[in-house]
Amino acid sequence: MTDMTTDRERADLLESLAAQRRFLRHAVTGLIGEIAQHAGHADIIRETLDGQKTMG
Repeated sequence: MTDMTTDRERADLLESLAAQRRFLRHAVTGLIGEIAQHAGHADIIRETLDGQKTMG
């Protein structure tokens, strides 16, 4: 019975770690998107103020 409990605990731990990894990936991906969006807005404002384009 101990082996079955250990196997179940190991499986539960692995599932928990996988869920945490999925959550972290989702959170980091969302954060990267938000940063890129706000950086783009800041670049538009800067270009409007100084009249220079960053690329091209």
